[in-house]
Amino acid sequence: MRSRDITLTGTYLPNTPVTLVVDGVAQVQGMTDSAGRFRLTGTLEPGRNRVYVMGEGPLASREYAVRYLPPYTDMAGHWAEAVVDALHERGVVSLYPLPRFEPEAQVTRMEFAVMVARALRLPAAEEQAPFTDVAVMPQWALLEVAAAVKAGIIKGMPDGSFAPDRLVTRAEMAAMLTRALAWAGLEVKPEAPEFADQAEIPDWAVEPVAAAVRHGLIKGYPDGTFRPGSPTTRAEAATMVHRLLQTVIGLNP
Repeated sequence: MRSRDITLTGTYLPNTPVTLVVDGVAQVQGMTDSAGRFRLTGTLEPGRNRVYVMGEGPLASREYAVRYLPPYTDMAGHWAEAVVDALHERGVVSLYPLPRFEPEAQVTRMEFAVMVARALRLPAAEEQAPFTDVAVMPQWALLEVAAAVKAGIIKGMPDGSFAPDRLVTRAEMAAMLTRALAWAGLEVKPEAPEFADQAEIPDWAVEPVAAAVRHGLIKGYPDGTFRPGSPTTRAEAATMVHRLLQTVIGLNP
């Protein structure tokens, strides 16, 4: 077995020194930013390790459980590597089995709804989502889907179902992302981009698509089309969710 790096993120007092301690030895020191956020990377040796972050300040010390998320093995060198890593650390894309992310696999309505809900850390809903097919959804998705319904970010199909396993379309993603902006309290400003396939965008999606494009959450293709009915890869979906977080909270990279 080899040593491996571990990255801890969290929040503490703004602009305050914090230290990553492994087995009683201070490894790395850093500073929280103006919002109190920190990110520290240290090294773990094989076996059992005691890891904690020590901060300087008037707050009483606390202990937290730390979960190590190994990097995805199929993202090295991929164009979306930095974006997926950032979301992985926040638990946004951990719905996919480790150690692979499968960036070119296509995304379902349920998966994208869960990604958006986890990214925004939506408050839990008191009740299950009111869809006729909620019983077919896996347990890991129920809370986030219900939270996204409560927040007004997702809607069902005309027959009352959610169709969780159906591939999500780009028009549907634009609608979810635009509603997510509104939930976060941002003013949604649609404008009318002229895509070569503008006539193919459903009436209900015209304004959401315009708003999502206006805010830089989703983009058209080099040939001037939007392709509203097309599915999306996991890498593309992660990029859209990352742009959402950049817009809402200024997430970097």
